[in-house]
Amino acid sequence: MGYVHRTSAWARPHAAGERRTFWGVVPALAAPRPRDLSRRHGDQPPHPRDVPLPATFADWYAQASTYLGHAERLDLGLSRLAAGGALVVVHLVGALPGAAYLASRIGLPVEGPSSGTALTGTVVLAVGWTAWAWYRRRWTRAWDLRKAWSLAIHDEAVLALPVGGDVGEERDLDTDPESVHPYRAAGIFEVAERPFVDTVYARYGHTDRVRGQEALRGWTYSFLLLGLLVLVALSVRLQRAGGTLPLLVSLVLLPPVGGAWYRYVRRMRFAHRMAQTETRDRQRWVGLPLLPHVAADAADAARAPDEEPLAVKVRVLPPQPPVTGSTVLPPGRWTLSLSYDSRLVRLTPSDPSGSRHDLVVTGLISGAHPGLVGGRTRWHWLVLDDGTHVPVSCRQPLALAAAADFARIPVVSSNSLT
Repeated sequence: MGYVHRTSAWARPHAAGERRTFWGVVPALAAPRPRDLSRRHGDQPPHPRDVPLPATFADWYAQASTYLGHAERLDLGLSRLAAGGALVVVHLVGALPGAAYLASRIGLPVEGPSSGTALTGTVVLAVGWTAWAWYRRRWTRAWDLRKAWSLAIHDEAVLALPVGGDVGEERDLDTDPESVHPYRAAGIFEVAERPFVDTVYARYGHTDRVRGQEALRGWTYSFLLLGLLVLVALSVRLQRAGGTLPLLVSLVLLPPVGGAWYRYVRRMRFAHRMAQTETRDRQRWVGLPLLPHVAADAADAARAPDEEPLAVKVRVLPPQPPVTGSTVLPPGRWTLSLSYDSRLVRLTPSDPSGSRHDLVVTGLISGAHPGLVGGRTRWHWLVLDDGTHVPVSCRQPLALAAAADFARIPVVSSNSLT
């Protein structure tokens, strides 16, 4: 589920004007289907684990873009929307007689159909849902493949692939596969030239055609539901039906419409997860080379050297790929004790059976930004003297940055990247 990232004019290293740059695995719009696709996987592309890694990262990106584009065309085709609409109609035709029959038997003011009509509706309902379950198997796999190929770019083995092309080849920031992940771009582009330095704009500027199609589907569902409610209201008014019929129709339509909305929300949550993952990568790998250039704030020079250490509670997260350095801390709750003008940080686990660690922290990359609500951003990294990036989360990220500044540890936060 790759993105095409919009970069504002001031962030461009060359001519003025906004541009659109690759970010993540951008699906190919009209990529030809590989010749052996139908023979090995039917009309579905293979899973990333079933495809051996090619020689270079550029080759892998071209492959991933092709497979992701094909999976998304299968998953977002008009046939699926038409099949979903047909399911709603079949479900209404099949379930409404049975619901009216039961309502009439329990004394509700509605005219119930005959038992034969209710039985016929039940058969139609069963056939419709069976056909839907059989037909949507390909969509289930296509959705799984979309997630797998979108997340595959964060695999350590993929990120470790060698650079493709000639060493002296001039690279285009807008189209070069090496620019789609800041870890890959670290040795190629200067920080000022990277298309993802504008983190505040990037928070709201991620766009891609797939997310647009998903949003269009959501608006389609909304308009269809609104139109259905209007039609029900008009039918009640014109036919002078009682108040039970709209309730029955709403209950009958709840399973297919609720299921469609559940799948839609699930897709939006995954798109949000991808945006969070890419924000995390951008903050980590773009902030790292900026640490040597961030001078400690000398505004508190009058503070006494023997001042009491500051303690901040954090949660150490599992190592994030690609894993760096040699220090490994067990995930869990820890307390960071930072002393004035000392980069030696003591970490004490909340678990009494755990052992504390004294680590030399050379920098803090913080996702906290004053423009966010309360500065609440989950990801922060303690950069140790051996190059290890220890990911942590903190409920008070601004306090964490202030404590690091108290210890004269260089801090790179989101607002430092803009």
